[in-house]
Amino acid sequence: MAQDRGTSSGEQLCAALEDVLNRIAISARGGDWEALPDLGQEAVDIAARLRSTDTELDEGARARQRSVIERLLKEIGSITREIEPEHARLADEVSKGVVRNKVRNAYGP
Repeated sequence: MAQDRGTSSGEQLCAALEDVLNRIAISARGGDWEALPDLGQEAVDIAARLRSTDTELDEGARARQRSVIERLLKEIGSITREIEPEHARLADEVSKGVVRNKVRNAYGP
């Protein structure tokens, strides 16, 4: 009986994680970057809870768990690749601004 509850709980957590992953993908592709930190934290929280059910899962549920977590990692990689160019551009702009301010402070406007 405990295994049924564990499997059910694990399956529910997998479904919840898949739902969050879908929302992460939609937010990232839609450029809603502000939603991503909260969604990411929600995914991490669910993944941690899912990890605690691992010993209670049957092989099919464990395979689904692996698949969902692999998808999470791929989605994170995809988002990282998408934001890296913008991050580099912003870092360059900040760096130029800092240098500009230093020059201005040293030599005046």
